[in-house]
Amino acid sequence: MYLRIGGALRPGLVLAGEINGWSKTETEAGIDGTVTIATVNAVAQYYPNPANGFFISGGLGAGSMEVEIKAPGFGTFSDNTTGLGYQFGAGFDIPMKGTFSLTPFVTFFGTAGGKVESSDEKLDANVVQFGLGFSWR
Repeated sequence: MYLRIGGALRPGLVLAGEINGWSKTETEAGIDGTVTIATVNAVAQYYPNPANGFFISGGLGAGSMEVEIKAPGFGTFSDNTTGLGYQFGAGFDIPMKGTFSLTPFVTFFGTAGGKVESSDEKLDANVVQFGLGFSWR
């Protein structure tokens, strides 16, 4: 999932706040394991040629990762880490009717420099996200 709110600073440059998240649960031998990664970043989106809709983006902020394991008869173990959040990507605004646009994009986001709370060990994570955004100008 992702959510972005922002606006154009000038033609060809958009500044925004963005939240990215990813979660996956797998079950093996009755044990459930879930990993969740989230970032909250300040993002700059640059259009080299604003008329054609192509953009590149990058951002920095805060990131977190949580791991949870549920084992029947043994209870639930969970741990998390927080650190630097980052992202970079590219996309293309496809104008539709009026001020509405469809925006296919790819974003690489993750966390760095986080330490697990229970053990103080370093734990980083990253995700490649393909998506379709909707925007209004």
